[in-house]
Amino acid sequence: ELDDLDCVLNWIYVSLDLKTKVNFDDITLIGHSRGGGIAVIKSEEDYRIKKLITLAGVSDFKARFNEGSKEFLEWKDKGIKYVLNGRTHQQMPHYFQFYEDFINNEKRLTIKRAATNLKIPHLIVHGSKDTSVLIDEAKALHKWNPKSKLAMIENTDHVFGVSHPWEKESLPLEFKEAIHVMIDFTKGN
Repeated sequence: ELDDLDCVLNWIYVSLDLKTKVNFDDITLIGHSRGGGIAVIKSEEDYRIKKLITLAGVSDFKARFNEGSKEFLEWKDKGIKYVLNGRTHQQMPHYFQFYEDFINNEKRLTIKRAATNLKIPHLIVHGSKDTSVLIDEAKALHKWNPKSKLAMIENTDHVFGVSHPWEKESLPLEFKEAIHVMIDFTKGN
């Protein structure tokens, strides 16, 4: 995922179509959930990123593996497990290689290390009723980077009241609030 993100950033920097549309001195990286953890790591290691926003971002990849549990041992034995996506109802395959890759790159993939070393502005946006990524993870990110800004959106969940596909005419108030907080942050307010 970090390599994929690097490819996207590299493409942005060499794309002739974007040269007049992108301010390369003001790149803000936004990541949601697991992507929030990836965004923290990438922002710490890539000078091109000037601001970071995490939306309901995770704070610890390793804790999610639940090492030693019955589920973990079955995953290791079978080499694959399926996780239900609550929004799309898809059974998402997770290969054991995912865990092995983490272990082989644990130092780089430790979000606490990256958050502690961040040198850029960081906005942490989290829903007060998020049951997928608990509010304690937002608080941990903020503790590790005390210069970060923590914005709690009250009475909202992991996806700030939106879903995919979005088929309504207007956005939920909680998502609008998150958007306004992010816009203010990118403008330096």
